[in-house]
Order: sequence, then C-alpha cells, then structure tokens
Amino acid sequence: PQNTGNKICIIFTIYIFIYLTIQTNELVKELEQSKISFFNAQIKPHFIYNTLSNIIALCYTDNIKAASLLGKFSTYLRLIFDNKDSQSLVNIAEELKLIDAYVEIEKARFPEKITYKLQVSEDLLLLKIPAFSIQPFVENAIRHGLFNKVDDGTVELSITQQQEQLFVKVQDNGIGMTQETLKYVLNGTNQNQGIGIMNVKQRLHYMGNTKLKIDSNPDEGTVVAITLPIAEIPFPIFE
Repeated sequence: PQNTGNKICIIFTIYIFIYLTIQTNELVKELEQSKISFFNAQIKPHFIYNTLSNIIALCYTDNIKAASLLGKFSTYLRLIFDNKDSQSLVNIAEELKLIDAYVEIEKARFPEKITYKLQVSEDLLLLKIPAFSIQPFVENAIRHGLFNKVDDGTVELSITQQQEQLFVKVQDNGIGMTQETLKYVLNGTNQNQGIGIMNVKQRLHYMGNTKLKIDSNPDEGTVVAITLPIAEIPFPIFE
C-alpha cells in the first residue's frame, strides 16, 4: 500500500508539472503579444521546480504531508493564473490565501526557518485591493530577508483601516538592506532583490492617492508600509 501511494503521488505530481508546462507556454505567447511583464514577475521557474522536487521527495516519506503541500501549491498556481491581468482586483481574503500558500510551501522546505504572523480584522477581508499588492513584499521578506539570516526569522503582516484608508504593513527581522541597495530595489535595478516590487509600485502610482514606504537597516530587518484609498476603489464588494 505504501509503494502504491508513493507511485500515485509521484504520477500526480508529474501530471501537474506537464500541465504547468503547457500553461506556461501559453502565458509566454500572451506576454509576447501583449508586452505585459507583470505576470512574469510573479512566478519564478526555480520556485516551481523546487516545490515539485520537494513534493516528490515527500511522496516517499510522508504521503499526507505531500498531499497537503500539493494542495497549497495548487492554490498558489490557481490564484496566480486567475489574476495574471495587471488590472485585476481581488478581495483581501484571496490575497491572504495566496500568501498563506506561498508561506506554507517555503516552510515545508525550511520548517524551522520561518515564522509568519498575520493581524487583520475579519470585517476587512472582503475589501478589494489590486492583485499581488501584498504578496510580493511577503515573498521578498522571506526570500531575501530570512533565507540569508543565520538563525530563524519572523515576518509580520498587519492590515488595518483608519477612516477612508487601508494601511498594510509587512515587517521582518531579516538581514535588512543598506540605503544604497534599497534605492536599487525601488528603482528596479537590482535583479537579485525586489521580487515584483517595481510592478506593485507602478500599479499603485497609476491608482493615485497611494503611498509606498520601505525602511530597512542592515542586520535589523525591513518594514514596508502601503496606504490605499478605500473610498476611491469599489470597496467593499460582497461576493
């Protein structure tokens, strides 16, 4: 029975890989035609391959954990594919699902490395925000802030509302950045940092009346603060 379970798990993972390859080829064609680079910044091939490799490895040792991780990966891909349009709006709950899926995938690879804390009021979950306006900052905090840290680290996400504005804060106690590196990240000239940050920055700028502030110090961590004008977007939308 164990061997059968392993084979089923591996076959299913391979099927997902083939499906993903087909979908990626279609998306490349769309990007070439539309000249949209937005989606391409949201999903990295090495992240996909690392995740699939981890799932296959778990198929031999822990089928239940492999199935759980595959479920998170499926959720992650579905949300990415469903919102590849740079103009997409999603409710906060959907953005948090994407973040949760990403965090769980990375925690499966480095179980003792990452602590993720979330603070948000339930009555804010159906408010609409631009797709991928928070997830890239959480991903950046984990990938560049915590992975390069010697010991374990924490990422804290808080979402609050004050009058007609929504305040989002992503804070980590990772390795931080120098002011020079931070400038490169904000300008999009550092290819090893700032995953998706330039895309978020540009889309927020086009929305108007938004603010994005990033503070960082070496060996102390990074704080990202985003302000969105609730009154100028169709908030709330109940579905």
